[in-house]
Amino acid sequence: MAPLAFAITNSSGVFSIGVMNPLTMVFFRWFGVVLIMAPIMAVSLWRVRHIIIAHWKLFAVSSFLAMIVCPTAVYVGGQSTTAMNLSLLYALAPMYTLSIDWIFFGKRLSRLNIFGIAIAFAGVLWIIAKGDINALLSLQFTTGDLWGLSGGVGWGLYAILVRKQVSLLSGWQLFSLNAIFGLVMATPLLVYELGVQGKPIVWTPEFFMVWGVLSIVSSIIAYRTMVYIITRISVTASTYPLYLNPVYAVAISIAFLGETLHTYHIISAVVIAMGVGLALQQSSQ
Repeated sequence: MAPLAFAITNSSGVFSIGVMNPLTMVFFRWFGVVLIMAPIMAVSLWRVRHIIIAHWKLFAVSSFLAMIVCPTAVYVGGQSTTAMNLSLLYALAPMYTLSIDWIFFGKRLSRLNIFGIAIAFAGVLWIIAKGDINALLSLQFTTGDLWGLSGGVGWGLYAILVRKQVSLLSGWQLFSLNAIFGLVMATPLLVYELGVQGKPIVWTPEFFMVWGVLSIVSSIIAYRTMVYIITRISVTASTYPLYLNPVYAVAISIAFLGETLHTYHIISAVVIAMGVGLALQQSSQ
């Protein structure tokens, strides 16, 4: 269920063009979640307020990464790249997590792990170059591709930081608290988009449809499922469902967004899957 939900999230950045502005999407996504979860989780969060106060900086940073950086990357990036590209770039989440663990936290990697990271990175370059070898010599990243990469790195950092949090709060408590932090942080973004950029909100049936999908499918279902996997299995295992993300994203992109599946998409997907598999093979043992 999680891969489909995240694929819908990646596709929504493209589908919502002309329906809901990117930063408005971020705000209303968490506003919807808070509206739904507050009546259910308010008492539970109040009971652990001493934990929240003691570790508020940790919760704030992880919320910024998961609730602001990641969705903003998808929604802004979706304005200038395809949903398929975004999904393939997000499929690298396990590699991001492993690389960050290696560089900043001293995780030991084997030569096979490092080789896998290099292979997966080659898959990313092939997507960005759109399968053109000549383009690699004068490689130019689109703004959307760079946003996609930043979102994937943000998720990798979040997956690492959440390790400590799952020992402090339950899965539902953590998700609800992240959503509250996300709503607070998204408010100035909405003000900026409305006031500075002058992008108004257009209240249409499509607006409310996108809002509902973002809050329920992309948030409550997707994020809560990932937190459940982290709390019950492991942080690394929480990134495994993202392997299927591109499969669902391709189907959604072709069926509803009119995107075309190219050979370089298939090659990149296979190379990335091989690279991530090699990078995690021994480290997960």
